[in-house]
Amino acid sequence: MAKSLRASVKFKLYKKVRHALTARYPLAFPVSGKRRPPLKIGILKDIVPIDDPTISATQVRIFLGVWTSSTAYLQSIARGGPRICAQGNMGEIVAARHSAEARNILADRAAKRAKLVDTRK
Repeated sequence: MAKSLRASVKFKLYKKVRHALTARYPLAFPVSGKRRPPLKIGILKDIVPIDDPTISATQVRIFLGVWTSSTAYLQSIARGGPRICAQGNMGEIVAARHSAEARNILADRAAKRAKLVDTRK
């Protein structure tokens, strides 16, 4: 049986880094509610000099990997619109190529879910 993400070391690390980033950058990483617009490309460089010595750049990369692969985040990429920086300011518009990639990933996920439901019947 596959290990649950919520029970994994990766998810515990995600929660630790998210706590630090929501305290420092609440406009980009809200504590609760809907995900904000897509993050600007290269945001890692803006948030890595975090004031918490217990959080490394690698840990922030892992956090961003989980954050940006979530369905909610991919839906915001698929919708397009402006990206935001760590301080919450709007920036460049999501490229059409990125929107198309997000839509493809979401369609693949939907197809896998549908197939899984069909096999359970």
